[in-house]
Amino acid sequence: MYKYLALPAAATGMNLLLAVLLLPQSNSRASAANLIPARHEGGISESLTCADSQGEETCMSPSMVPLNDTVGGPVPAARDPHLRQMPGVDFKAYVPPDVSEFYKEAPGSRTAAGHKFNGQAGKFINMTPDRLGLYWDSGRGGPGHFSGTVNGFSASGTATFPGHVFFLGKTSDPADALCKFVVQPHISVY
Repeated sequence: MYKYLALPAAATGMNLLLAVLLLPQSNSRASAANLIPARHEGGISESLTCADSQGEETCMSPSMVPLNDTVGGPVPAARDPHLRQMPGVDFKAYVPPDVSEFYKEAPGSRTAAGHKFNGQAGKFINMTPDRLGLYWDSGRGGPGHFSGTVNGFSASGTATFPGHVFFLGKTSDPADALCKFVVQPHISVY
C-alpha cells in the first residue's frame, strides 16, 4: 500500500524544490510575478534597470513595468472614484461611470451598448410530498419536454427565458399538470 505514496511524495518534494529555486527572491513591487510586457520591442540586448525608487535591488527590462503602472491594476476601495457612500449605512456601492470616461472623451459623448441576452435562472419548488417531473411546455402541443425530477419538498433549477412555460406533474402531458409556471423577467423562483 505504501509504495503508491512514494510517487506523489516525490513529486511534491520536487515541486517544492523548484518553487524555492525558481521564485524571485525580491518581494518588491517590481518582482517577476507582477511584471507584464509594456511593449514587444527590444530584444535580449536591451539594458536593464536594477534599482527602484526605494533603492531596492530589482532588475527589470525597460519593456517590463509593474502591472499597476500599466493597466491600472486593483485600486484600493478607499480611492475608487466610482464607489459612493450610501446614506445611513456603512456601505459603499459601485456606481457605473459614464461610458465616455473609458475613452477619455467628454461625458455624454457615447452611450453604453445594451445586451440582447435575456436568459435567466429558474428555480422550481415542489411543495408536495410526491416526487414530480419538471417539464417545459414548448407551446406546440404534444408532451412536455422533461427537464428533471423534483423530490417532494425540494427544488430543481434550469436555465430559461421570459415567456417559457414549465409545469410540474406525474406525466409529461400538460393536461395532467399539477401546476404551471410562466417565466417572468427578473423572477427566478416559482
